[in-house]
Amino acid sequence: AIFISSLCFSLGGPLLEDGRIRFDDYLKQIAALGAAKTDTCKAGELPTSKPTLFDYYFNVEENEWNSWSLAVEPYVHDPERLFNEILVPTVDTTRATWLIEHMIRI
Repeated sequence: AIFISSLCFSLGGPLLEDGRIRFDDYLKQIAALGAAKTDTCKAGELPTSKPTLFDYYFNVEENEWNSWSLAVEPYVHDPERLFNEILVPTVDTTRATWLIEHMIRI
């Protein structure tokens, strides 16, 4: 699962949407693992409730695939903040932050 996740984000990361879909199909085909239609699943399966593997990350500590949507922190509005200081957590900002933090550790 770690290898598949690494392939997904290293080789597939720079691809555009159409390329990601084709790359995802290919990865799932060569992995030949069972499919789980849930937002989380263990290492021996591939999650399929979302369109592609790019919608998931592999949590090494828990040894399972998790949906990025489950990792998004809830937004708490602070009325004292200026408009340009507000950052609303989304799947994209959560994924980018996670990837950057992991790259920094290397």
